[in-house]
Amino acid sequence: MDPLKVLIVDDNVAHGTGLAELLGLNGFVTFHASTGEEGLEVAITHSVDAVLLDIDLPDMTGREVCRLLRADDRDSKCRNRLSYR
Repeated sequence: MDPLKVLIVDDNVAHGTGLAELLGLNGFVTFHASTGEEGLEVAITHSVDAVLLDIDLPDMTGREVCRLLRADDRDSKCRNRLSYR
């Protein structure tokens, strides 16, 4: 079975890196984005299984990112597996 791919969207690099390391130690493949726009691009490009979102991003809120991902028809896998941190 392929490892789950998790996208961490957080403008605090230390938080994102720490979480990515923890998830990586548990067998997850992780991606990191610092802005909502970058997160949207990474989520679609890498067809991630889950997204951990910071609520307060520099360019948009985590809720906006979540709404846009759910509305995007290119990746239905991610649409139903979104989380807030």
